[in-house]
Order: sequence, then structure tokens, then C-alpha cells
Amino acid sequence: MQRYAAVRSLFVALVALVSLTGAAVFAADAPRDSVLFPAQTPEGSIGRFSLWQETKDDGNVVYGGSAVLNGTDKLRWSAEMSPDLTRLLVATMYVHRGEMEIQGHSTLKPEGGEPELVFYYNGNKVPAPVEKLPAKVLYAPMGAPTGFAPLSDLLSNVDAATYSYDGKASDGMNLFDITVRGKGVGEVEVRGKTVPVRSFDVTVQNKQMAEPQAVVLHQYEDGTFFGVASEGITCFALGGSPSDSAVSDNAEVLIDVAGGALAGVLAVPKDQVGPFPGVIMVPAAGQDREASNGSFALFSHLADELSTMGVATLRIDPRAGTPSDLAADVAAACRVLADHPDVDGSKLVVLGHGSAGACLGEAAVLAVADSLGVGGIALLGASTLPTADGYDPRVWYKQAGLPMIVLHGALDREVSVDEAPDFKAWMMSNGIRGPVVMPKTMNHYLQTAVTGETDEYPTLAAECGSGVAKKLNGFIRSATR
Repeated sequence: MQRYAAVRSLFVALVALVSLTGAAVFAADAPRDSVLFPAQTPEGSIGRFSLWQETKDDGNVVYGGSAVLNGTDKLRWSAEMSPDLTRLLVATMYVHRGEMEIQGHSTLKPEGGEPELVFYYNGNKVPAPVEKLPAKVLYAPMGAPTGFAPLSDLLSNVDAATYSYDGKASDGMNLFDITVRGKGVGEVEVRGKTVPVRSFDVTVQNKQMAEPQAVVLHQYEDGTFFGVASEGITCFALGGSPSDSAVSDNAEVLIDVAGGALAGVLAVPKDQVGPFPGVIMVPAAGQDREASNGSFALFSHLADELSTMGVATLRIDPRAGTPSDLAADVAAACRVLADHPDVDGSKLVVLGHGSAGACLGEAAVLAVADSLGVGGIALLGASTLPTADGYDPRVWYKQAGLPMIVLHGALDREVSVDEAPDFKAWMMSNGIRGPVVMPKTMNHYLQTAVTGETDEYPTLAAECGSGVAKKLNGFIRSATR
């Protein structure tokens, strides 16, 4: 199997195999609990997948998720399964890559035979390749590593050391040969943590595939789905155990923006009483929604830390556009966060990393004009100088007139550290209050570092340096009181 085959199948095999529904399945008014799965290669992060699950009143179980790879390639999918998880009932999927957009919907019949299909390629309805399917088949997702969750749940109570299965599986359009072999129990190293796991070898193949797709499926000790690995790539859930997150509602949401919808993850604190202040987290251009640095997911880390302190967060996907385009996206995200019943819409802060900081002043102006209570702006390793096309963020910071916090590691090698003291002087001369903090031993991602150089990133602990989250929380409380 060639390197990255598990991810490459997302957009290679799916061109022929994918099926999808309309937008109703992914409506913005129906957020669901979700878990994030960063996709990692030896060279670093290439994107992330999400996974959500719910049980319907009739006992059927629905799984779904989304993905963004390389900052541009996008996927959404869902699968409705019978209560015993052995029969696929409805499969939906959407793929967008470059100029290619595929969507469709397949409904399987209890008696077997060809499913009912709706299939579109770049908006044009087309015939779909179909094989006759038996009524009882496992679900074999060829599009997303997180799609192996139904199979994992089916295997949750078997003996991981001795289990063996040879049979058929479906993606809703095609029939596959599938083999599962138990590997037993062991450990994997993920983001600096040792995670005990149960593991299975899974191989899927059909006549349209040039070679079998093989992955190792890993579960936590309690049988909960942890993720999959193949040669050269891993896709494991954030967190070292099923219950180590500080959030009770890690929901995948869609945000209505100009020209379409923007995805994000909305998280509120666990075991605390709201309403909570909220922070919109905006990644730099070219980053994923977690502002990832290799195995370190900056925003996910901060979201967990802030959750323990009673702060809700909304982490949004980046997209290409001018700073004004991005400002409009952030303002729309403010509305989604403010509308959450456990968030105090009068106590919001917008936060950006790197180049994302440029749009936050205009975003705050737009949000306040929309009667939203944005009280502060947080800049993490951000440039405050005019952009190449002449956009001057300081004009908007001044117009917003809000308190600001600047956290800029003195070992930052990606944005000049000379900008921070210059910006502090500008803030003082324009009557804008707030701290400018330059930790001496932190890099661009506010990790404790020695040199701050990019080749040092893989060697660092996957966490911010001491006091970063506490400093942010103090600013949030001060700016929104």
C-alpha cells in the first residue's frame, strides 16, 4: 500500500464511489456533539476530520462528520445504521476539491437490490455506478477515516486478540469485500501521550479499486473509537482518554456567510453553570481551524484550558479572501456563538493567530453594529502592520476602540517580535488599553521553546507555555465585565 493511501482514497476512490444528500442533513440549526481527529503525517498536520453520533427515536443510529484537508479539500458525510449496526439504511456525502463537486444520496432497501440513488457531479445529475447490495451489510466508509466508527462500535465487545471476520460491506453505492483481524491490546504514542488501545487490522477492496485499502483500527480500552492508522498517516481523536475533555458540548456547526457556509466547533464548559463569556478563535491563512503546529493543536488546547475556567469558544475554519471578507466571516461567527443558550452574547472576545489578527478590528466593528457584545480583541503572534494590498488593521482597531491583549513570544521566528513594542506605543497614543506580553521563552505558537526555529517545533510539548490561558482568561473577564 502506498503512503497516504487512507487519505488519498478520500478524493480518489470517492470520485467513483461517493453518494450524498442535500444540505438539510447538515443544517446550521442542528449542531451535534462531535470529536475532532487531526490527520497527521511525519511532516505534520494535513487537516482534520470530525465525528458525531446520535440515536433516533426508532433506535437507528446515525453517524456523520466532516473534513478539511490541505485547507481547501472538503468532505461531509453521514450514515444511518440499523440498531444492531449491521445494516446500512441511508448514506450521504459531499466532496469538494478544486473544480470538482460531488453530491448524492442513497437509500438501501430492506429486501436488498439496487438502492435508490440521487447523484450529482458539478451540479449535473448523472448515473451512478451501482452494485446489487444484500440487505445485511456492514458500512465500509471509503471517504473518511472517522467513518470507521460504526464498525468500531460493532467490534466494541469482541475479543480484540482473537476476533476474525470475512464478509461484505457497503458505502451505500457499492459492495466491498472486508476482512477484520484482531491484533490484541497495546499502546500508541499520540501527541506526547501513551494511550492504551485495542486494535484490529481492517482491509477493504472491490473491483473498482486498484489495490486494497488497509488500516489499523484503534479503540480506547473501553471499546470507544479512537481512530485509524495506515502507512504514513494517523487520524486519532484529540485527548488521551474518552473523558479527558473539559467541554460538554463540542458541536460541529455551520455559519452562514457570504457565498455559502463556514464550519466550526462550538464548545461550552462542562459541569459549570452558564451563561458563559465566549471567544471566537480565528486561525491564520493556510492553517486548519485548530491553528495546528504539527501535532500541537493550539486552539483546541486553549479551548480546553479556557473551558475549565468557564469560557465558551467557537473555532472556525479559515477560507481564502481579503481581510474584509474574513472580518465578515468572524462577525457571522459572533452571531452563532452569541445565540447559544449557554453563552452570554454581551460578553464576547475575538481572537486571532498570526495573519488572522489583521481582520479582527473590522470584525469587531461589524459585530457591534449587529448589536453583539464584543468587548475585546486578542492577538496571538499576530502582525499589526498594513498588509501587502494596503489594508491597515490599525485603522479598524482604532475605530473599534476596544481593549486589546497582545501575546507575542520573544522567540517568534514567523512574525517579527519588534512589532509588539511598537504596537504597544501605538495603543497608548490612541487610548487603547490592554496588556502587551512578550514571554521570553515562547515561540510563535506560545509553546515553551529554546530557539523558536521551525525545525524545533516537532520536539516541543504539545501545550502552551505556563500562564498563557490564565492570562487570556484574565483579559476576557476584564474586557467583558
